[in-house]
Amino acid sequence: DPSGRVYRIGADGRIDILLRNCPSPNGLVLDALQTSLFVAMTGDNSVWLGPLYPDGSVQRTGRFSTYFGVGGPDGMTTDSEGNIFVAHSTLGTVFVHQKDGTLMICITTGHIGYGTINLS
Repeated sequence: DPSGRVYRIGADGRIDILLRNCPSPNGLVLDALQTSLFVAMTGDNSVWLGPLYPDGSVQRTGRFSTYFGVGGPDGMTTDSEGNIFVAHSTLGTVFVHQKDGTLMICITTGHIGYGTINLS
């Protein structure tokens, strides 16, 4: 959404706004327990983390990780151990973080400026 909103579609088809006025929200992923929402904020060059409450709402967010350079994080995915993989749109790098935000490894393609953007 160009205005910086992140939506949730409920099982009943209802659409709710989870986050507003975000700096270019892009990729998003849930943790394995579906209790935490990670959102790539490309315009902030960071990933935000928001706890999901039982009613499906997000009350407060904070920065999970921050990056450098032009562009910002784009696509994300998780693995079976709960690690978060973040593709940066211009660095040619995928950053791998543990659940607590600790950076584990950087996977570099060697093609800075080219799109490492989508992960699944």
